[in-house]
Amino acid sequence: MVSVQHLEPVGHWHFAHSFVRGNWRKEAESSPFLLAKSVHDLDWLLFLMPGEVARVASFGGLYHFRPERRPKGAAERCLLCPEEVERACPFSARRIYLEAYERGERGWPLDVVAFPVARENLERALAEGHYGECVYWGKNDVADHQVVALECRDSRTASFHAEGLSRMRFRETRLFGTGGEIWGDGRYIRIFDFVKGERIVDLKVEAEGSIRSGYGGGDFGLMAAFVAAVEREDPGLLEPFEEALYAHRLTFLAEAARRAGRVVEVEEGPRP
Repeated sequence: MVSVQHLEPVGHWHFAHSFVRGNWRKEAESSPFLLAKSVHDLDWLLFLMPGEVARVASFGGLYHFRPERRPKGAAERCLLCPEEVERACPFSARRIYLEAYERGERGWPLDVVAFPVARENLERALAEGHYGECVYWGKNDVADHQVVALECRDSRTASFHAEGLSRMRFRETRLFGTGGEIWGDGRYIRIFDFVKGERIVDLKVEAEGSIRSGYGGGDFGLMAAFVAAVEREDPGLLEPFEEALYAHRLTFLAEAARRAGRVVEVEEGPRP
């Protein structure tokens, strides 16, 4: 493995739900976008490319969800917005929540907006609560796009894009190595061997990725490992969490690099 490119397409409506209207929209009340949404991705890069990271850089910020981007005539709430403005807005709360309810959806994200999930409860929440607010009203401050670049001490590199303005789907990863190239999106893996050519592996899983799946079972696996370690009093079962701690460290360093506009040197030494 020489280099990795990785993408997290958060999804335009998911970003609006969680990071413009939701619990993670204000850094002071939660965390930076990178820590809240993408520490998983730094962990994934470390898994794919073991070794000690030497330097970290990051770029990005809040570009789109700002008051100056608000469509002309838009109201403070989607339910009060003129129809011609609301129907043209991809972030309409009416579309994201009420139309999803009409399609028969009853789980996330509707059960976050109102519970029990019923149309009258959803309408009340959108009329009174923050999930019905215009995404351009300026009540959010976290980044809506961010790039992270990592360089290992042996010169191998990795880059990561977290994109709020995207089609929601599985993460995508492209690996470049001395013997070939691999691309994967959670459904297919394309392997190109420099000598043997290309082959495609169909993982036969659902094509659309979302948190509804518990991150492919990862959430449940992590919690099962933690509970088992406590129950058995066996710290050895927590070894995967050491990798997670290192990923968190790099996430904080990436934020420091983004804010300072510089490359951050990572202190030498083994991972935790």
